[in-house]
Amino acid sequence: MKINKAIVTPFAVLSLSLIAFAAQAQGVDTGASSMKNVDQWLRTWIPLGAGIGILIMAFAWFFHVIRVDWAFRGIIALIVAGSGSYIVSLFGFK
Repeated sequence: MKINKAIVTPFAVLSLSLIAFAAQAQGVDTGASSMKNVDQWLRTWIPLGAGIGILIMAFAWFFHVIRVDWAFRGIIALIVAGSGSYIVSLFGFK
């Protein structure tokens, strides 16, 4: 199965722009401190995003979109980033 870059590239750009737009649309939470917000990102959103990225890389390898060595490198990098973020959050930002 050959991947058409003319379809994949706009889809990737659109997906990333929608994610960035949604992150900016949440507004400012004036009731929470900045450090609590950082703690929430480190403890919840970054590991969750890394987990979703791992699933995407696994499916991309399964459907032969990327080679196995790239999938392995990406998955290891996402595991390190997600778990490192969570470990840093355990030291507390409150």
